[in-house]
Amino acid sequence: RWFVVRNAIAILGDIRSQDSLAQLTPLLEHDEIRVRRETIRALTKIGGNRAIKVLMQTALADDQELRRQAILSLGAIRAASAVPTLLSLLQRSDWSQRAIDFKKDTIRALGEIRSPEAIPELTKIVKKKRWMRRQLNDELRITAAAALGDIADESTRSVLEKATHDRT
Repeated sequence: RWFVVRNAIAILGDIRSQDSLAQLTPLLEHDEIRVRRETIRALTKIGGNRAIKVLMQTALADDQELRRQAILSLGAIRAASAVPTLLSLLQRSDWSQRAIDFKKDTIRALGEIRSPEAIPELTKIVKKKRWMRRQLNDELRITAAAALGDIADESTRSVLEKATHDRT
């Protein structure tokens, strides 16, 4: 029964033992979405390099809902080793609303991680103005500006100040 499995996963997450990762990882393939979601939460609670690797693999997987949760979890645990993977996810050129929401989550995670490594890409997003798909691009720009504010590096100040005077 899925709810028994989900509850067991929640308990393993609360225990926070690295030894549980071997049993949790296969549950990311479970038929029930609630079990898969709880597995992501448990991996986030457990943390550590092995859990981060599993979360990064999930962030690149086909399951859209788990991808989003894995990305947000990487930000929540401030997984600096995930920054290159997250930056590569921003390079995709899909402009559907789902893809933009996915990119905004990725940008939020980069802001939570607060790695200076993300500054050049986030700066590029803030500066980029488009006439086509303008509203979607502006959503990305706003999210990137907030992430730069979270990183709070002196080098981002001029970009953010210039963005405050943006009229287009």
